[in-house]
Amino acid sequence: MKFLSIFFLSLSITLHTLAQSSKIDSLLLLLQKQTINDSTKLKTLGELSAQYRKVNPSKSIYYAEKALIIAEKIKDWQGVAYSHRLIGGIHRLQGNYDQALTAYFASLKVCEKYELKDDIAKALNNIGLVYRSQKNLEEALHYHQKSLSLAQALKDNELIANNLNNIGLIYRAKNQIDDCIESTRQALRIYQKIKHQEGIINATNNIGKAFEKADKLDSALYYYQNVLALAEKSQNINLISENLVSIASVYSQQPQKTELAMPILEKSLQYARQMNNKEREMDIYKIFSEIYEEKGDESQALLFYKKSVAIKDSLFTKEKNHQIAQIQVSYESEKKDQELALKNSEIKQQALLRNFLIIGILAFVGVIVWLIRNNRQKQLLNKKLDEQKQEILVQNEELLQQQEEILTHRDFIEAANQELAKQNAFVQKSIQSASTIQKAVLPSELKMTNILNQDNFFLINLPRDIVSGDFYWVDVLDNQTFIVLADCTGHGVAGAFMSMIGTMLLNKVILEEKTREPHLILEKLHQNIFSALDQAHSKDENGMEIAVCRIEKTNNGVQLKFAGAKRMMYYFEVNQLIFNELVENRRAIGGSQENPPAFESQQIELNLPAYIYLCSDGFADQNNLNRKKFGEKNLFELLKNASQLPFTQQKNTIWQALQNHQNTAEQRDDILFMGIKIS
Repeated sequence: MKFLSIFFLSLSITLHTLAQSSKIDSLLLLLQKQTINDSTKLKTLGELSAQYRKVNPSKSIYYAEKALIIAEKIKDWQGVAYSHRLIGGIHRLQGNYDQALTAYFASLKVCEKYELKDDIAKALNNIGLVYRSQKNLEEALHYHQKSLSLAQALKDNELIANNLNNIGLIYRAKNQIDDCIESTRQALRIYQKIKHQEGIINATNNIGKAFEKADKLDSALYYYQNVLALAEKSQNINLISENLVSIASVYSQQPQKTELAMPILEKSLQYARQMNNKEREMDIYKIFSEIYEEKGDESQALLFYKKSVAIKDSLFTKEKNHQIAQIQVSYESEKKDQELALKNSEIKQQALLRNFLIIGILAFVGVIVWLIRNNRQKQLLNKKLDEQKQEILVQNEELLQQQEEILTHRDFIEAANQELAKQNAFVQKSIQSASTIQKAVLPSELKMTNILNQDNFFLINLPRDIVSGDFYWVDVLDNQTFIVLADCTGHGVAGAFMSMIGTMLLNKVILEEKTREPHLILEKLHQNIFSALDQAHSKDENGMEIAVCRIEKTNNGVQLKFAGAKRMMYYFEVNQLIFNELVENRRAIGGSQENPPAFESQQIELNLPAYIYLCSDGFADQNNLNRKKFGEKNLFELLKNASQLPFTQQKNTIWQALQNHQNTAEQRDDILFMGIKIS
């Protein structure tokens, strides 16, 4: 019970100090509600697209296009303009500049038609970004200055800062470094004033790029390293990738530090591919080529140079440049046609107005005569109306009394609804804070890197709800590495409580009591949970399925010991081309069990290099749209095929297989998958 007391004390303290919302999960839940109206659905789809832009561009476009359909349906023109800009933004990041420009001009047309001045300024800024990416600096500067003037008139500080930041980038491209730094620092001051975190990251990074352009590498690296911490905190993959490229670029220009650049570039390349950011891939390949050229490895230098040129050719073909020029010409031509049509319409309206005035004067004379003739009749009618008015006043008094009673009932209902909303918000905030605590209890990325090395592990962690019943535990005791993956009973809040209890008990059993044998760890964990939850009397059956691995290097290779409670382990020896599994004990942890079988450890000697894989049952149990599970057999075949690939490619292969199977089917359980390379 001591450990439960510590847990609940930590929970109550941290709930008030840590809060990080699972935004995408909340938005997806909101979309599933039957009562959601089109306006709320439009706003939710737009926010989903903006959130997915950081992690999944294809889903970002999918939700933006759905938002566009609804915005056009309900004639929300500001929503139409915003949806076009979302679509254009993803195409721009992926290097599809003609499609991006088409979307941005579509947004601009809607804004101009319905006089949405703030959105006009945003569309102009976006168009400037495309022209800068196309190296058409004068055209880009023209659009950013137009957007800046309009933003200043509207006193839109965020948009003013965005344009100043983008103008700074143009000055850097034109080698006007002093102008670049001045413009970018103006943007940074505004971002800091309005506390715009992403803007602060962008502006700080761009100042670093200016110093790098001026060959002040120490100053550039200072800014890059400061901004990397901010980017990682924001969890924006695009910003992290961009900053890693910047740091690697500085290292690549210093012969004594080129080796430092290589792993950074590899990491950034993974992010760029995940975002499908072709322009960044091109920049990364170019830096690789320069590094290998400096090292005298001409074959590798040529290989990466060709990769960079291939992407550049795909992004900047004559055909695409011609298409982009045609898009602007089409827009300008259409705008002139509209202005001419408007002028002709004004001339016709003036002629019609003159004719109407003549007709109106004649009609006015006729009306005067008619009014005089009807005035007498109206006097008689007015007398009757006064009598009817008195009757209506009496009826109105009765209606007012009834209305007061209705308002009293309405106020009571509104007060009850507000209280329910307040309680729901409190619960949601508590659950989101609990999610932050749960993430903090799991091994940090730094700890995982120190124990397993950065490129020797990967995780796929997909909670079904905001918090998860799956967890993992990694630590070292006397040169023996312990790796644990567990799937607690239930999911959501109930599962999360069990995962926190499981983490604390593993710390006690392995680190404090120094229990080394996997089967003994399982037995002690079972006894502790049985005692902590008073399962002998409470009839509580909560527990967990868990896999425990102990890895110890020997003179001949690696000795691996494994014990599993309803969780198995897969392994692959690269040089032997052997893929196999270690089966689990069919006994779970926790709950009352009659004559349970004893836990047993299995020991194998692994030839290096080797891969091991652990996962919860959520992967195999996930349904597709036809309600068919992925299945243990398919999982075995998937891992067998994926294990033949380089370790750095395995995560994407496994992830994509799960996504292809699930499609848009609802996730039915928490999913946790861990891959580890032993070398």
